[in-house]
Amino acid sequence: MYTNSPKLIKNYISEFGISHWDEDYIMKTDGDKLCYISPYGRPITKVQTSTYTEFFNKYKKEDYYIFTKNIFGTSPPESDYRFQQTFQTEINIPKEIRESYDFKSTIFFAGNKGRGALPHKHTPALNILATGKKRWFLFDASSSNPMGERLQKYYYSAYPYKTNTTSSDWLDKEYSTSLKNYKDNGGKVYEFIQEAGDVIIIPNEWSHTVINLDDCLGITLIEIPNGVYY
Repeated sequence: MYTNSPKLIKNYISEFGISHWDEDYIMKTDGDKLCYISPYGRPITKVQTSTYTEFFNKYKKEDYYIFTKNIFGTSPPESDYRFQQTFQTEINIPKEIRESYDFKSTIFFAGNKGRGALPHKHTPALNILATGKKRWFLFDASSSNPMGERLQKYYYSAYPYKTNTTSSDWLDKEYSTSLKNYKDNGGKVYEFIQEAGDVIIIPNEWSHTVINLDDCLGITLIEIPNGVYY
């Protein structure tokens, strides 16, 4: 299952055993647990905490986004038990995925239509969408592709962590300019529409931008060398 280029796998969520996830189920299982929420275009920016119930009943209506990281399958001593998600223990990683990747962490996400995540890159990851629909843009931003690496550096500079610019705003500005220029100069850009039940594999250091076409909920599995996010 290992891939050097992005891959969209249709209707694959059942293999992970989490087809039943939705807002009501998350509130039922972990409604009193804490999560990190953010109003920014880069939701990894931690702004405040709330319970899952508070988020879905209040903050989601104010256009906040859940983006909560957890260690996969373990509860390390330094972790606050209030953030430990019961629902993530339900994830079953298929053998063909386990043989190719060593996922160390999860990022649970949920947000409104029009939200998403600005261009960023990290270690190999697998995005599982339980509800909603997303639009994706991906290109190789590793050191082996200097043109893509430069483009991602520009995006980090133009769209810093605490920006109110959304990924929809990014699309309006960059799709016909910087991204078009990248493609015109021979750069390869993958574009996917991910629907509920679909899984996307993101290779190492591939830049990806995500736009929610509907309200979305799901989880990302990610490899993190030495426990470092980037």
